[in-house]
Amino acid sequence: MHSFAEWLRNHPVASFLIPIAVGLLGNVYSGNLKRFLHQWPRSKRTMRAGARNIAITRLEQLKHLHPGNAYNLLFYFALHFIGFVFESLAWVVLVTIVSWVAHWKVPEGVFFGLVGGVFLGRYNTVRKVLWDLNDYDHSVAKLEKQIADCGYAASARSTG
Repeated sequence: MHSFAEWLRNHPVASFLIPIAVGLLGNVYSGNLKRFLHQWPRSKRTMRAGARNIAITRLEQLKHLHPGNAYNLLFYFALHFIGFVFESLAWVVLVTIVSWVAHWKVPEGVFFGLVGGVFLGRYNTVRKVLWDLNDYDHSVAKLEKQIADCGYAASARSTG
């Protein structure tokens, strides 16, 4: 294990790729991590309820961004861009503070890697939504079936 740590520390690309990976994982799974930390999956029922809640949220989002509603779609993109800017700034500030406290010399590539990881995470989130909007009818039917399979009527929370 020691040799792997040395390899990571001395590899020329690792100082660039590790922050990208951390930023990407933190961004892509941030909602899931928060949900997991606040509601531990104690049983299959809790896990089904969590999957159902995720499907309901995605379905409501798709219906809100329904094709033909350009204003909501533009607003969605603007919010993700603003979120990207603030999340990137937060990561850079956090790494800077930790490096000052721990007296580390952080290469500039780390900051570019963090911003790149945050960007890729936001890109992946928006890409999934655009993919679902591209095949809207199929995506809505799939999510409604997933909600019904979890034992919850899709019409109970849909906003129309």
